[in-house]
Amino acid sequence: MTISTNGHHPPLLRNEEQRLTVVLVLHDLNQAARYAQRMVVLDHGQIVADGAPAAILTAELLATVFGVYANIVVDPASGAPVCLPFATVR
Repeated sequence: MTISTNGHHPPLLRNEEQRLTVVLVLHDLNQAARYAQRMVVLDHGQIVADGAPAAILTAELLATVFGVYANIVVDPASGAPVCLPFATVR
């Protein structure tokens, strides 16, 4: 599922009282990092990273898997990592 808007969907994603697990496929890493407790990154169908967004979203991962150089900063509002690409890997 690719969410085409930046609408607020978090209430649908987090429901700890019902012990509900939601699997969501997103192509926007920042949105995934903001709402997910766990992320799995695939590269050509193979799992290359699995864990908490703050643990796995690194500049090295973005360069290797997505072909971009990026800075990773922390969103002060949510505490989630934010990827800020600045160049493509050549």
